[in-house]
Amino acid sequence: MNRFGASFYKKTSVDGEIFAAHPHKLILLLFDGALASMNHAKGCIAQRDVPGKVRYITHAMRIVQMGLRASIDRKHDPAFADRLIELYDYVSYRLLQANIRNDAAAIDDAVGILAGLRDAWVKIGPEVTGKPVAASAPAPTDVGGAAAVSGGMMARAASPVMRAYQVA
Repeated sequence: MNRFGASFYKKTSVDGEIFAAHPHKLILLLFDGALASMNHAKGCIAQRDVPGKVRYITHAMRIVQMGLRASIDRKHDPAFADRLIELYDYVSYRLLQANIRNDAAAIDDAVGILAGLRDAWVKIGPEVTGKPVAASAPAPTDVGGAAAVSGGMMARAASPVMRAYQVA
């Protein structure tokens, strides 16, 4: 199989996983994608790869803003939704600082917040889906944390997820 064929197969496989996934799983995929991009950006900072750093930080910011933040359902608990929006905005702010200043510590800060939210999201999986969450890979990070995430907060996952996926 040539490179184009392999690339097309990989993209088709990811597209199929997204279209078949439960909204809870889609949010989990967004968390994992953002965390992976942040870790790649840290590697680029260490290697002084400015174009790579910019690409990965921009990708992470798109996922956070156009995927995670956009999927918040304010109807369930507006006060909680506002706090979650503030967290996502802060993560984006820290990523912007990391991009401007080549600041790996700012990325670590953003990773810590998203990793904590991801962990909480995984824990509510059985409650939201009605079944145990399939064994997923751990967050692509070594930073953990605790956060409370409400099960109904991100019910509108499908369309923002697809927009973030297509843009990124």
